[in-house]
Amino acid sequence: MRAIIKGKWLVLAAWIAIAAVLMATAPNMGELVREKGQLSVPDGYSSSLAAKLIKEANSQENKQNERSAVLVFYQKGGLTADDKKEIERAVNALEKKKEELHVTNIVSPFANRELEKELISKDGTTMLISVSIDPAGRTAKQLTDALYKAVDGVKVEHYFTGGWMIDEDVVTSSQEGVKKTEGITVVFILIVLLAVFRSPVAPLIPLLAVGATYVVSQSVVAFLVDQVNFPLSTFTQTFLVAVLFGIGTDYCILLLSRFKEELAKRGDRVEAIVATYRTAGKTVAASGLAVMIGFAAIGLSTFKLYQSAAAVAVGVAVLLAALMTLVPFFMAVLGEKLFWPVRGKLEHGQSRLWLAAGRFAFARPLLALAIVAVVTVPVLATYDGNLSFDSMEEIGDHYRSVKAFDIIADHFNPGDAMPTQVVLKSKEPLDSEEGLALIEKMSREIEKVDGVASVRSATRPTGEPIQELYVTEQAKQLKDGLGAGKEGIEKIGAGLETASEKLSSSAPQLKQASSGIGQLVSGTERLEDGLRQLQNGLSQIEQGVRRGAVGAGELQNGLVTLRDNAKKLQEGAAQLLDGYKQTEQGLSALSGQYRQIEAGLKAVANQLAAVQAMLAQVEQAHPELAQDAQYQRAKMTVAALSEKTNEMADGLVQLNGALEQARAGLAKANDSFAQLAAGQAAVNGGLDRIIAGLSELEAGLTKAADGQKQAVDQLPQFSRGLEQVNGGQRQLLEHFSALGGQLAQLVNGLDQSASGLHKVADGLGTAETYLADLSSAPEKDMAGWHMPKEARESKDFAQAKDAYMSKDRRIVTFDVILKENPYSTSALS
Repeated sequence: MRAIIKGKWLVLAAWIAIAAVLMATAPNMGELVREKGQLSVPDGYSSSLAAKLIKEANSQENKQNERSAVLVFYQKGGLTADDKKEIERAVNALEKKKEELHVTNIVSPFANRELEKELISKDGTTMLISVSIDPAGRTAKQLTDALYKAVDGVKVEHYFTGGWMIDEDVVTSSQEGVKKTEGITVVFILIVLLAVFRSPVAPLIPLLAVGATYVVSQSVVAFLVDQVNFPLSTFTQTFLVAVLFGIGTDYCILLLSRFKEELAKRGDRVEAIVATYRTAGKTVAASGLAVMIGFAAIGLSTFKLYQSAAAVAVGVAVLLAALMTLVPFFMAVLGEKLFWPVRGKLEHGQSRLWLAAGRFAFARPLLALAIVAVVTVPVLATYDGNLSFDSMEEIGDHYRSVKAFDIIADHFNPGDAMPTQVVLKSKEPLDSEEGLALIEKMSREIEKVDGVASVRSATRPTGEPIQELYVTEQAKQLKDGLGAGKEGIEKIGAGLETASEKLSSSAPQLKQASSGIGQLVSGTERLEDGLRQLQNGLSQIEQGVRRGAVGAGELQNGLVTLRDNAKKLQEGAAQLLDGYKQTEQGLSALSGQYRQIEAGLKAVANQLAAVQAMLAQVEQAHPELAQDAQYQRAKMTVAALSEKTNEMADGLVQLNGALEQARAGLAKANDSFAQLAAGQAAVNGGLDRIIAGLSELEAGLTKAADGQKQAVDQLPQFSRGLEQVNGGQRQLLEHFSALGGQLAQLVNGLDQSASGLHKVADGLGTAETYLADLSSAPEKDMAGWHMPKEARESKDFAQAKDAYMSKDRRIVTFDVILKENPYSTSALS
């Protein structure tokens, strides 16, 4: 101890360095609790064996990490149509984000209407949606946040829940509880220490020593959990806080009180410290070692929760180290100041209360025991020993997973939120007829257990027995079928009896039929004679038709010649019409030219008249020109030209009139010629159609003659056919004669058949009565259960097998829905 006191500053530095390094490098205790702190049952127990089988079944389909959750929608007044649309929108949102969220399966009443009864509460306030999700490396909190984000914005109140979500909330609650526990513990210890030492300094020493112990021991435990899978639970930190602060404070009070006494006696700090640890230190060490060994021994238990208490042993070891090193440091450094503001001589006075209590117990031990009994016996008498395993009671109902669970418990069976699973493994596949019968039998027996509401399995996926698979129900259906068959057989028997009666009464008609067949034979012979006469007549008709075809061909040739000549006439008329049209055009052009000449002559005549007038003016102006012979000749020439020009213009006018009349005549002639040409074209078209018609007539007459010839050629075959018919009629007549004797045998056979069918109907009636009794059996289970091959191989049943059987069909699960909370003591018992 003297060495520790001498190197007290090194001790402090070592504690600070160790605490700093451990705090900086230690794994996060909260994450370790989430990862490794979940409670589990040791190997060998039924639940752990079932968990291994479930893991084995899931591994066959790579679903060993798959987690299930329930999405709960709740509306206090009942889910309305709008609420259900909103819920369906949320389900669709999850469907769209399946790949993003790694959702593997969604079960809702929208996709499976037959599950409405199971997923919607009877009061219509709650709807459940089952969601299976692959963590894909995400933590429980990340999964929960992703699911809530996917349905964000849905107006209907909703919560997710599931075992893993509740476990996550338990971890969160435990972490929050540790913080609260730390705060409450510190405050409580301060109050106690202040009351004991009446000093603000002394209480700080236990808090610093135990606080350093808690920090270091928690870091050491975190390393042990991370590296060697040291036992851990959600209660480990709580255990550390409670035990370390409890015994640590107690040990510190003992040491400080002893130090106060020794300091008062000796006056020297070092000697007082040495004396304190020589006496009280041994007591603390022995007590601490006992506590450490006790908690270490708890680690040898098989239940993980108890094993996790072994962390306290680590904490006690660190606490002893702190008490033996860190507390002496504060004693050596502070000395008398630890107990400030006490002045004067330090004394450790006796407590009057405990002194009086001790003297009373020593003087009157029986009375002291009676007082203790009065206090303890009522407590012991009222303790019933009931334990609660409900982790949700520890975290409160303000967590969303607990709210969802409570809603399910209130509006469904509490077990619907967390079905209890029963697992069965077989050496042989259980999807056979015998295996399924075993599954149904187990489902039936489990359902009979007290506290079980229903059982979901491969043979009853909705939790209700499938009525069609009970032998009583199948017997009822078979009874109905036999009843219908019996009625049909009775109708057939009645029909055979009727046929027998009718055949018996048809004997006279059979004789009449034989007589009629004889008359038919005679008629057929007369028909053969008429057929021969018909053949001769048709041959004559054929010859006449062929002659008509030849005449039509000659007429056609004549019309072809006439048509060719008519076409030539049409062509000539067309050429003549073209010539007349050209002549008409020439006359029109000539008339136009003559009109131009006429206009020119009139202009010349007018000019000559003007010249004459000018000459007359000149002559008046020059009278001497009257005597000029040349002038007079020129004047006379101009007058003669003027007169001739006028005559020529008048002649041209008459000529133009004649030309116009000739052109108009030609135009009328051209119109007539055009009509004539059109008429000739129409005549030619008519001749073409007549020729075509004659050609068709000739071909038709030829075909008619050929057809007539074929008919004539076929008549001998028809005649031979009539001969065969006549022979058959004769044979029929012979058979009808023999049928009279066979008819009696047929009637007798029909009577016997009818009698036999009535006996079959009686047998079916007996079977129907038996099946009716079987179908109305008071205990369906005793009557039997059978799944037909068609049902076993159906697609609907394949879904049930995939849900409740492993891929190799050797592992089967049963979801047991309890009437009570699965965590309750009654449910667990």
